[in-house]
Amino acid sequence: MKFIQITDSHLLEGINVKLHNMPINEIHNKIISEVKKLNTEIEFVLITGDISDNGSEESYHNAKEIFSSLNKPTYWIAGNHDNLEAIHLFNNQTNIKSDKSFTSNGIHFILLNSVALSPDGKNRNRGVLSSKELAFLKLELKQNPTKQIVVALHHPPIKSGTWKDDRMLENAEEFLEVIKQYSNIKLVLYGHQHQVNETTIGETKFYSPPAASFQFDKNIKWGFDDLPPGFGVISIINDNTFECHSIYIDFQTNPIYNKSLY
Repeated sequence: MKFIQITDSHLLEGINVKLHNMPINEIHNKIISEVKKLNTEIEFVLITGDISDNGSEESYHNAKEIFSSLNKPTYWIAGNHDNLEAIHLFNNQTNIKSDKSFTSNGIHFILLNSVALSPDGKNRNRGVLSSKELAFLKLELKQNPTKQIVVALHHPPIKSGTWKDDRMLENAEEFLEVIKQYSNIKLVLYGHQHQVNETTIGETKFYSPPAASFQFDKNIKWGFDDLPPGFGVISIINDNTFECHSIYIDFQTNPIYNKSLY
């Protein structure tokens, strides 16, 4: 089985609006075109957060137009840039699914919400898995003891050795304590850091693909890497072989950081 992981799209309203000097819709049209080349091979698309950059209703309508054109089941979770009240406008297309657990080809997928609110009601940069989400995870694992499991969340549960580590999942140790108890959890997928990372801990592979918008420099805070946007292709060969391939599109971005966006 093969599926696509897209993360950190940071879409805005309108087809000509730029994000950090980048034509973000044009970039996504290119990504969609590349994904469509794999259409006969893939089962579905999984979006791991930050669908929108500013959480506006218009940005989700824009995202719906872009991703519904794939004509593949498309599952999603929220990121810290997403508006938890408006993100549901991304649904209402037959291929865009709000399911937070599903089974495909005998592999069970569990999608977790790691978005955390600050006292002022705004999303925090750092994520947290609430007691409710952790309970949901444990219940799903208990109910699927014989299936191979893939877990997805937005915030990194492991360190990458970059400046983004101060914005990872706050209760990562609690999450990892659950993960290590189940040898059938074969893959944990995440985003947020705008850099590829692939690590194996025990029986579990952890993978973050290229962001579908821009890649951050590993050392310079708010600096950009010159790598182009991209996405991940995950191939499940058998019970113990989960291969993650990072695909970069042929697109020159030339990003310029716009602090006023945040």
